[in-house]
Order: sequence, then C-alpha cells, then structure tokens
Amino acid sequence: MYSNIDDGKYVTFFYGLLDVEGRRFVYTNAGHNQPILVREDGRRERLETGGTVLGILEDGGYHQGEVTLYPNDRIVLFTDGVTEVRNEAGEEYGEERLMALLKSCRALDAVSINKRIMEEIIDFGQGEVQDDVTLLVLAVGGME
Repeated sequence: MYSNIDDGKYVTFFYGLLDVEGRRFVYTNAGHNQPILVREDGRRERLETGGTVLGILEDGGYHQGEVTLYPNDRIVLFTDGVTEVRNEAGEEYGEERLMALLKSCRALDAVSINKRIMEEIIDFGQGEVQDDVTLLVLAVGGME
C-alpha cells in the first residue's frame, strides 16, 4: 500500500474473521472507526487492536485482536459517515449517541438494529447525510 498511495493520503481498514462454531471474532484494525461490541448486559467494548492507517508507513506492523462472543452479543461496524452526520446547528451525531442507542436497542436482531441506527441518523441530520454511510451489524444467537 505504501508504494501505491500518494503522499498525504492513507486508507483505513478493518478486517475480521468470524468463527461461528467457536464463537470467536478475530480482527485487526488499521485506523478505521473502532467497531463496537455490545454485550447482552449492555457493556460496550471497542475493537481497537491493530495498528496505524495503511499507506503512511513503509513497514507498519499490525496486531491481531480476538474476542469471545456470547449469546445475544452484537458487533456494530460502521464508517465515519454514521457518526459525522450533522444536524441543523452543525452538531455531529457522534459516537456517544451511537453508543447510547446501541445499549438501548441491543436486544433487537441485526436487521432491526441497522434500521434503528439509519432512522436515527437520518432523523438527526434532517434527512441529509454528509458522507458515505456503511453499517454492518452482527448478532450472535442463543445457544441451541
């Protein structure tokens, strides 16, 4: 990446592997918005392990993170377009609002959480978003 990116440019990246049977999520984060893991009891954790953005260091090193997933956990991956939506007053939606929303709707399924987030940010921005919005929600089912 370093040799293919113009000076002053960079790429953020998040990569994850889901082991469904082992209920593990292995990942690395290269400067991307830190996904949020919401536990059934409402605790929230950031998936931050990794390294710097891609393209600014020729020999950047990256660490791998791993979390064990439990029944009814949720992982929410998102781009900055979600948190940087601005309202009429120019105020950003922000990660604090997103974290509070996720805590309140953590019992919903993945599609419903995605829909709630999108409705919330579109309402907050009076129907406007200023950047691309990408959102992925993973919902861990109960033990069968």
